[in-house]
Amino acid sequence: MGQVESWHQQVDARRQKNDFDREFLYTFPYYLGRAETAMQWLVEEGREPLLQSYDGSINHTRFSNRSWFATNERTTQVKLPLEFVYDHPARDLGERLRAEYREGRFEDGYSFISEYQNGRTLSQGTWSLIGARLLLPLTYIETIENHYMNEGTHAENRSADITNFERELAQEERYLRYTAQCLMEHLPSTTAGSWFTRRNFA
Repeated sequence: MGQVESWHQQVDARRQKNDFDREFLYTFPYYLGRAETAMQWLVEEGREPLLQSYDGSINHTRFSNRSWFATNERTTQVKLPLEFVYDHPARDLGERLRAEYREGRFEDGYSFISEYQNGRTLSQGTWSLIGARLLLPLTYIETIENHYMNEGTHAENRSADITNFERELAQEERYLRYTAQCLMEHLPSTTAGSWFTRRNFA
């Protein structure tokens, strides 16, 4: 998020701003707040004795229902080492839910978590880590990074960029509704804030 904050300062100082710049400046305070809240959850849960050292596991960098999908059944499903990280299992769980909610598949996300908990019940601490990951506006960050990192090389695509950005923002609203529904069920006291009930742009 630090790079996005830097771009915010640079864009805010511009004398001439395009539609993407204005939308970025308008939405940034809300997404910054979400990111800071997510990081606060991670820090607070990191201090909790509920999360033991043996909770660590091998995770995908970004897990989804397509992580092991093969279009050809004769294709060897090989993953490079860089596609995995050592982290808490909440990483894979949170990213899988993110992928399902982003695509509007709330029931699929619910089924995935229910099946997982048939084998291992998730603790309050694990749910807090999942919540922190879901609250982090990863897609927003990636959209901003992609636009401003390539700003000088695709000026002709600015109209497409703002259209895609607006589509992402609309999708993010739906995503957050699904996230709220999930987390309010499992973390009712923690998720009582306005981050989960409405867009809170400054």
